[in-house]
Amino acid sequence: MGNLMDDFENDSAARVTRPHFQLNTGADVLAKWADTATQSYKNAIYRSLFSMLEGSLFRTHNVVDNHRVPNEFFVIVREDLVLKLRLNGFDSFGVVYIGPWDDAPGTGFGD
Repeated sequence: MGNLMDDFENDSAARVTRPHFQLNTGADVLAKWADTATQSYKNAIYRSLFSMLEGSLFRTHNVVDNHRVPNEFFVIVREDLVLKLRLNGFDSFGVVYIGPWDDAPGTGFGD
């Protein structure tokens, strides 16, 4: 049997370094969009995705609920760029859409 304090410290360290969420769907959407995106747009999207992974997205970005689909929401990344994400579970999410707001599914504009 291990030292109780060592076990506690190891569990605590794992909780601190473990991402809050993991991207498990939509990598194809991201890759297709990235093929034609400029580097500055890619950087903005990657920062948003990293924020989601670490659990700070809702504090650091403007987020708009999708009232049509409760587990989906929009992240306003730039004035002309939105990221639509879907919560797949308590610890996973997926990319649904990347592009202009007017073309985004579920906004009433691009539907």
